Amino acid sequence: MRSLWKDPRNRNVVETVGVHVRRSDFTHPGWIEIGAVSATDGYFVRTIAELELNATAVMFVVGDDYEYCKRLFTGYNMFILDTSPIPEVDMALLHMMDRLIISSGTFGWWSAYLGSAKEVYYYKNWPRAGSRLQNELRHEDYFLPQWNGRA
Repeated sequence: MRSLWKDPRNRNVVETVGVHVRRSDFTHPGWIEIGAVSATDGYFVRTIAELELNATAVMFVVGDDYEYCKRLFTGYNMFILDTSPIPEVDMALLHMMDRLIISSGTFGWWSAYLGSAKEVYYYKNWPRAGSRLQNELRHEDYFLPQWNGRA
């Protein structure tokens, strides 16, 4: 990955897009009860379609449900990384992306906040409307104003 950036001519040619998928623990009843929800399939598919990527774009998917990602992104030209035993590696990869599509949760949030992506897309239907978690969280305090919410 770093070799793409060693040659300065590539910096404006190759566009990188990182996709973070957090899913597994948000499907448990305790998380659902308080209002945590996983980003939907439609959110990922629509957001990727809206990006209007050029032919040199390289997409990377990291997350906690490899089989789900393989099924969801079948037919897309992207690298789907198996669940990493070292989460710092996933975060470091996301940190290097030009654009980020993040799902619910703090891992994606921190990757976007600490990263250098020029565009960040987040799942705006998190947490679930009317839930305890929604009552304790203000979107405008959690998501940066320059980030783009999508459903």
